[in-house]
Amino acid sequence: MPALAEPRVVPQRRGSSLLLTLGVPVSLLAVAFVAAATGGVVRDVVLDSPTGVFETLTGSMALAAGIFGYSAFIAARRRFDWRVRGWLLAYVLAMVYFAGEDLNWGQYYFGWTPPEFFLAHNNEQETNLHNMSSWFNQKPRAVVELWLFVACILVPLGARWPRRLLARLVPHWFWPDRRLVYVASLALLLKVPKTLETLGAIESEILYGVRTSELQEVLFAYAFLLYALLLKRRAAASVEGRVRLRHVGGAGSEQRLLSRA
Repeated sequence: MPALAEPRVVPQRRGSSLLLTLGVPVSLLAVAFVAAATGGVVRDVVLDSPTGVFETLTGSMALAAGIFGYSAFIAARRRFDWRVRGWLLAYVLAMVYFAGEDLNWGQYYFGWTPPEFFLAHNNEQETNLHNMSSWFNQKPRAVVELWLFVACILVPLGARWPRRLLARLVPHWFWPDRRLVYVASLALLLKVPKTLETLGAIESEILYGVRTSELQEVLFAYAFLLYALLLKRRAAASVEGRVRLRHVGGAGSEQRLLSRA
């Protein structure tokens, strides 16, 4: 009996893909600038309130990324070695941390007073770690920015040295494709005002009345969400493809399947 054809992953339509990868992040930036220009209650509800639209949206997208990442972990846990499972679990924990820190672990939503430790050591007297040390704020942010530049821009555009350099540590399964290029580029462009401020070229990093670090965070969260959806899709494709590939018996075919997912 002839071998079954290699399973195919149906690609997204170009229009819907462009809307998700470019249209959504550009719209988020546009809403932020319009709210800042409008001022008053609109600005407060959208940008400035600790329970405002952007704060809530950032935390919610990070939490959703963690949920989708966990879904990928469940699908892949019986199929892949410890590296894949370990990276997926680390991703889920990172997203929970990101969401919790951004939402101050629910402090403003539930109205509690932070424990004495946070009142004494937190710069903003909030229930979070990122206002207490650069190890929980600037350094993780720098790691995210490096990931966006190398994994989400350079590699999808053709750079091969990162994958060769990290081949033993990072499975090929985890390298993003071009779906994250736009949002990663926009997030890194928002770093320019801060860099200019550091160099003394401008007096403040605030762009049109909006702190660029806050805009970066919502784009970080959206990039993480797109990435989690990509991982979930690859995990689902690998599980579905494995059943068929047992009849084909080709490990190389499975790798090609994942590269297209």
